[in-house]
Amino acid sequence: MDNLAFPSGLTVSRAKKRAKTLVKNGEVSKLALALDKIAIQEVGMSWKDAIARIYLKAVQEEQTKN
Repeated sequence: MDNLAFPSGLTVSRAKKRAKTLVKNGEVSKLALALDKIAIQEVGMSWKDAIARIYLKAVQEEQTKN
């Protein structure tokens, strides 16, 4: 589960790096807003909700393997 990813294939770690870049470049004022922006673009929901859904899906997939 280290490689959690959005349906597009964008990994959570890469999304975080993109968010940091948005803040650094002044496109967004806060990291939380940048994370939300990316999550909304990817799955149409806030970062918090998107991460919860991605994690739940990963747990369910792991359970079906065992």
